Amino acid sequence: MELVNIKIEEFKDSLYNEYINIFPLDEQRDWNNIIRTYNEGIEKFYKIVNENNIVGFIMLEENINSNSYYIDYIAILPQYRNKGYGTNAIKLLLNNIVKDKLLCIEIESPNIDNYETIKRRDFYTS
Repeated sequence: MELVNIKIEEFKDSLYNEYINIFPLDEQRDWNNIIRTYNEGIEKFYKIVNENNIVGFIMLEENINSNSYYIDYIAILPQYRNKGYGTNAIKLLLNNIVKDKLLCIEIESPNIDNYETIKRRDFYTS
């Protein structure tokens, strides 16, 4: 498995529809804002590839001033979930991209009525 840095055009062509389908509308960023941060060198796009199949993606912001990264979005495509790809992608991200810098992620509070929020908390805290 590998993380492959891609340009915004490839993200738009091959993964943007997945982004729209996976994340609720109120969690999505405006496309023009994404373009702006990409053009400023802040936003980075990575496809998660396993055996020539795209299994997910990461949108990562780099904050040069604070020597840190922020996971804007990480998603494993539905047909590849619960197979360890998310865990392996985080390990690759930490070991090959973030290295000795700080990595930040923000998740919503766990909600007993929304099992996905509990799964996300457990994934990031394990």
